Amino acid sequence: MSGDPVLTVATACLFAFSVLAASAWFYGLGRLRRLADIEPGTASPDARIPRVSVVVAAMDEEEDIEETLRSLLALDYPDLEVVVANDRSSDRTGAIAEAVAAEDGRVKVIHIRDLPAGWFGKNHAIWCAMNRATGKIALLTDADVTFSPDSLTRAVFHLEREGLGHLGGVVKCDTGRIATRATVLALGYTFVAAGRAWKVRDPESAVFFGVGPFNLVRVSSYFAAGGHRALRLDPNEDLMIGRLIKRAGFRSDVLRASPLVRFKWYSSLCGMVRGLEKNAFGSTDFRVGAVFLQTAALFVVIVLPFLLLPVVHWLDGTGWPGVLAFGAIGAVWLCGVAAAREHRDPLVIGLLLPVGTAILVYTVWRSTVVAIARGVAWGGPPVPLSDLRAHRLEMLARGGGD
Repeated sequence: MSGDPVLTVATACLFAFSVLAASAWFYGLGRLRRLADIEPGTASPDARIPRVSVVVAAMDEEEDIEETLRSLLALDYPDLEVVVANDRSSDRTGAIAEAVAAEDGRVKVIHIRDLPAGWFGKNHAIWCAMNRATGKIALLTDADVTFSPDSLTRAVFHLEREGLGHLGGVVKCDTGRIATRATVLALGYTFVAAGRAWKVRDPESAVFFGVGPFNLVRVSSYFAAGGHRALRLDPNEDLMIGRLIKRAGFRSDVLRASPLVRFKWYSSLCGMVRGLEKNAFGSTDFRVGAVFLQTAALFVVIVLPFLLLPVVHWLDGTGWPGVLAFGAIGAVWLCGVAAAREHRDPLVIGLLLPVGTAILVYTVWRSTVVAIARGVAWGGPPVPLSDLRAHRLEMLARGGGD
């Protein structure tokens, strides 16, 4: 097992990178708290329970809106209102929401007929709903999310106990498509291992998090930071709300909310790729260099070992390069299987982590090329990349530099 020296060094480096990434993932997962482990404390009789407004922005969501609203109304939180922003829906979304509101006075529905210039639709809908909300705390969520009855109580207790301005939740994604689930797994792996998810709660760190299905915000912090008015032309509004609030000087945190909070994602792989077209590039602050570095790192650490193994075996037989390449594959599969178990997916989804990673790399680059070529369209005419970059810089200037 002597092996070619150059090939041995190359595969040894690949093995080291994969093991380091796996170690970072396991370390990060261990540092992330679980929403299911948060036990709400017993409040004194004189303690005031903060009112919570759940804000649901919905556009053409007639298939899911009723299930989501029923799930929210089944929450065990004692002082709750649900504000539905029906954003120019062309289907029965508004009518269904009104029917639920007629049954339960905790639901309020606002109908948005027009989109002002200089706004993306969802951003405008959330801003309008937040200005109607009466709670001290708001849960910003989507119209295709379901919650366990105790999930909000646990989250609010954590937000209050830790004195947070924002709390994000890593939720369970429900999709029947194997390739889509593998891509979701790759997204989660990237956030935990490369994104240093555990640093979100560190006020000295620039690491942030936000997600459409579960952004819990203190309303005073939300408005002090500028809210969705400051994000009016940001295609990553759900991610950026966590960044905005943290940069304004308020504390932030992230919890593993799965499986207490679940949401329905894209029903097909093509739908997912098209859906992420609007915001995958934005997650890098519209920087092509960052896209190149991040996708190259993902490709080398997760995908390359599987492509290299047959080549190494052909060149060197059963020497050390082959052993090291197989070791790198083992590190990737170990993370994938553990991640699948964490997400309560079949283990085969974990074995497909490199496939999901390759799809993720393609999706990010497709989003990048489309944004450069024609801008970003989201419920309206395309917005040029130059305007998106200028708007993002404006947002970043609100809270100082990274």
